[in-house]
Amino acid sequence: TANYSIDVHQLNEDISLNDTFLSNKTYANSSTIIGNKIGKIYPNTKYKVTDIVVGKPDTLKVVTPRLRIALDKTFILNNILYSVTEDLKTNVNFVKKFRGLKVQINKTNSTGNGGLMFFDFAGTNSSLELYYKKQNATSTTTIDTVAVNFPITTTSNPVAATIKHDYTGTAVATQLANPNTQYATTYLQPLAGLRNKISFPHLAKFSTNVGKVAVNKAELVIDLSTGSDIIPYGAAPRLSLYRYDIAERRQNLPDNNAGSQTSAGDVRNTGVFGGYFNTVTKQYVFVVTAYIQDLLDGKLVDYGTFLAPTPSTASEFSVFPSISTGARSVIGSYKKSPAAGDNVMKLNIYYTKIN
Repeated sequence: TANYSIDVHQLNEDISLNDTFLSNKTYANSSTIIGNKIGKIYPNTKYKVTDIVVGKPDTLKVVTPRLRIALDKTFILNNILYSVTEDLKTNVNFVKKFRGLKVQINKTNSTGNGGLMFFDFAGTNSSLELYYKKQNATSTTTIDTVAVNFPITTTSNPVAATIKHDYTGTAVATQLANPNTQYATTYLQPLAGLRNKISFPHLAKFSTNVGKVAVNKAELVIDLSTGSDIIPYGAAPRLSLYRYDIAERRQNLPDNNAGSQTSAGDVRNTGVFGGYFNTVTKQYVFVVTAYIQDLLDGKLVDYGTFLAPTPSTASEFSVFPSISTGARSVIGSYKKSPAAGDNVMKLNIYYTKIN
């Protein structure tokens, strides 16, 4: 199990002034460490913390799994409690003065293989909590401990993440350096990491040899590479499949093009597009009947078709890079004459010939 060292710094810039938050942007911060936490992470274990009750004995309460980092008292005094009145007058003034906090892994002081952590900033579970002592309201001789909670949510101020991938010395680096080479095994990684571009070079020859057809069903079948889903590195539970249009904008395939308030969608969208990992067959299967029919008929041009991990909890597939899921997949690719047991990617077409 990994042992993490996590540092907290103050930001040097007010990120609330930004309009966009790219995942590869690095936000400048002070070199001073104002908080540090060293230990293991238990994402599924609830625990108890002291619940401050004003005027009464404090109690224990059970909280959701979380990361709690104590901040330097002097920093809090200088940047909050000793701030001038004008800096605390409005939220805008306070953010301009305080700027924000940056939490990051200290790689030098961390041990083990590492891992990924996801934090909840959509609700009220994340916050900056201040604890201080003051005179009891009913007694001049009694001192109370008081807690003030400042929620950290995306609805009040921006929360951003910086994501970097280093593939130095890996098979991934070799494949990225040789994009025109066909490899037997390829990689899919979320967090704006890796996607696969796939093509259908034999469709034109198929159309010429067979003639006009009505596609009854077309399936893209993707095998997981054997042994690549051993816990804790489970396979991505869901993949997305999308295409480029002529302007290289990401578009849903016709089979996954449902209607919306701004688009009529495609009437052939069946709602059974697929893309979920089958733990028994170790495969992902997409139904691409309408897409293959359009490619054969020349209604669409394959400017690029892509596979990438996507969150399994979302109601719709996302055609954009996912930063809310951590599971990756190692998959097979096309092989002309696969042997039994080979992990491959294949397109199955069931059709009726039209005279």
